[in-house]
Amino acid sequence: MRSFLALAIVIAAAAYAAEPQLDPYNPPYAPGRVLVKFKDNVEISSKSAGRTGIESIDRLNARYGVKSLAKLFPNAVRHEEKRTFKDPSGKVHTIPNLHNIYKLEIDRSYDPREVAREYEKDPNVEYAEPDYYY
Repeated sequence: MRSFLALAIVIAAAAYAAEPQLDPYNPPYAPGRVLVKFKDNVEISSKSAGRTGIESIDRLNARYGVKSLAKLFPNAVRHEEKRTFKDPSGKVHTIPNLHNIYKLEIDRSYDPREVAREYEKDPNVEYAEPDYYY
């Protein structure tokens, strides 16, 4: 009986300690945050109070109550030439520029998925997505 009780406790503890299974089709994300990668040729001139110096982006920022925008990789620099690498199978991949990826803090009343879809419509944006948890 004691060994059964001990086994039950170990199984219960293991189940409790296991990470929750995430739904790959609906991953969780941070409320009030969107990640935006601007195209490599886009220059962000001002980052104060959600201003970028790009009229269409500033309108979106005002619409969604952007409180701040900050570089996701503050030490990344822009590379003019395309950089590549080969994987072990010999396939060549392009290394993306990371200098133009920003984290936007938006009004929490908006759904980050919908906000990202709106930013992606702008011709200055390469992609936008919620700030997913990993």
